[in-house]
Amino acid sequence: MLPARLSPFARRLTIGLAGAVLLLAALYVVTYWLRREPGRLDYSLFRMVHLNREFSLPTWFNTILLMGVALLAFCARAVATDRAERRAWLVVGIGVTYLSLDEAAALHEVLPNLLGLATTELRTFQWLGAGIVAAAVGSAVLVVVGRALQAPLRRPLLLGLVAYGAGALGVEFVTGYIELAYPSPRAVVEHGLKPALVVLEEGLEMLACVWVIGHLATHLESRVTRLAAPTPAAA
Repeated sequence: MLPARLSPFARRLTIGLAGAVLLLAALYVVTYWLRREPGRLDYSLFRMVHLNREFSLPTWFNTILLMGVALLAFCARAVATDRAERRAWLVVGIGVTYLSLDEAAALHEVLPNLLGLATTELRTFQWLGAGIVAAAVGSAVLVVVGRALQAPLRRPLLLGLVAYGAGALGVEFVTGYIELAYPSPRAVVEHGLKPALVVLEEGLEMLACVWVIGHLATHLESRVTRLAAPTPAAA
């Protein structure tokens, strides 16, 4: 059985990473409000701390978090003893590696056009039609192979998956719907809806990664400790 709670090291790591997420969110909110008054803040600084822009500090940090989850999944595979469990960790690692690549290169906005899947009837961002289908298929695969993981670890991983999906797809869907409902995207910004939704979306994504990292770190500590323990001599 795995420990039900985070280890002391994993707890400190989780608190530190969550604090970094909150700091990035606070920087975005502060620079957003300063940016509302012309001349008070240079746009390059605002873009650097924007939570939902490519080539920004938060996007880099989100990519690092996803790569951290993938790396820990590959490490968990390395110390797993059951074949089905090793296969499950491999699928998790590959899936999250793709998410990190998507976060860095915004593949979700390019691939639907390349594959001819960009046109949808959804009153939101066009890429979400293909994104929802891909997420449903990927989540189903993860749930099936994840049954091979130890029971105490399945629940936190599933919770992390749900939270990440709620941010990446759910909040994004609402954002696109609201932008279409307003006469112009500028109206959404002026009413403060866009920055609030951006914080919610990116916050859910990053905190989901932090949550999973903490539990994976605890799992690895427990597994490595057991593997390193001396085998009792036969009587």
